[in-house]
Amino acid sequence: MQLQNIYSRGNPDLASLRHQLSEHGTGRLFHQSLSGDFFVFRFVWNGHSLSYDILIEHQRDYGGRNSEAGATHRLGLLFGRPRICIRPGKEPRDLPTAILFAMLWAERTSRYIRDGQPWS
Repeated sequence: MQLQNIYSRGNPDLASLRHQLSEHGTGRLFHQSLSGDFFVFRFVWNGHSLSYDILIEHQRDYGGRNSEAGATHRLGLLFGRPRICIRPGKEPRDLPTAILFAMLWAERTSRYIRDGQPWS
């Protein structure tokens, strides 16, 4: 996916994503966080929950930080890859929202790796 001008005041902008993407689909997102970390995500429609699973195909290591599921907001493996943990009932029901969640997760993860600042 090639996206243009999707940040507004340092955050991904859902309206820009909706303008550039169809509501549903699958695929990969190659994303570089604002601090320069590189991520690859894959979006998979889950027909059982009627939402998207966001698989993390590539990210930098945690550099000694706690990498357990709770600290990193990751779930167990699906298709051999960890998934982004999303609060039950808040799962993305369309592709633009799933991409927004992936980008937000990447920015928070980059910050956590760099300075140990928790997500909340």
